[in-house]
Amino acid sequence: MPPSRPKAPGARATRGRPFPQQSPAAQAGREAILGHNQVKAALMARPGDCLDLMVSSARRPSPSLAELLALAAAAGLEPLVVPPERLDRLGQRHQGLALLARPKREPQLAEFLASRPSPAPALILVLGNVEDPHNFGALMRSAAAFGAQGLVVPRDRSAPLSPAARSAAAGGAEILPLVRVVNLKRALGEMKKAGFWVVAAEAGQGQGAGGFDYPPRSVLLLGSEGKGLGPALSSEADLWVHVDLEPGPVDSLNVSNAGAILMHGYRMALAGRR
Repeated sequence: MPPSRPKAPGARATRGRPFPQQSPAAQAGREAILGHNQVKAALMARPGDCLDLMVSSARRPSPSLAELLALAAAAGLEPLVVPPERLDRLGQRHQGLALLARPKREPQLAEFLASRPSPAPALILVLGNVEDPHNFGALMRSAAAFGAQGLVVPRDRSAPLSPAARSAAAGGAEILPLVRVVNLKRALGEMKKAGFWVVAAEAGQGQGAGGFDYPPRSVLLLGSEGKGLGPALSSEADLWVHVDLEPGPVDSLNVSNAGAILMHGYRMALAGRR
């Protein structure tokens, strides 16, 4: 039996096709986006990719839900009201909302760089072998919040864009362009040809972040926790920066916290030039 479509608080009653019974992972060309912030970001950033919206029958009316349903209506979607158990099958972090969408397109590096021509200021975040999904998602969130133009990662030895990463990104995964490359060292060379300076971050290396003067076109290069950047990626660095810490027993930050501080530093440096 297909799910019933009771009139939900803040949602329109519909009589369209039922939501597919099979899991989204089994449906070619579709992905499930779970959680309020993630669903809202997808509806705002790429409404044309959004296909179906599910709302839990347990979700109560609220201004934030009304705002989200208005975005769904603008995208031509009529929400399907389902029992909470249906959403539980998709993941545990749904917050009473799930969106089926076409997978977000990932541009090739050459295309991405061509869309950000010199001399326009731009910040690109590059991650070398960051495999923890929570750090990966948190860095996407910070990059989107601080206005980075995109994220470049190696195709292998990088965290997948999993539900955990999407949740940590809090909508940033739907906004930030994600570029996957086969050879990260070669990709850094291509970014340099496009007028970017590679600013590598590592504890104790280079200048402290407090007074660092970022080039207008910067690539912020971060390595994995514990292993750092390694010699191959380090050889591509033009400049080095580190986060200043208070002397004491806590002598390091995880990569997502350090990355957020450094991206904020870029934003402040850029604002100081205007």
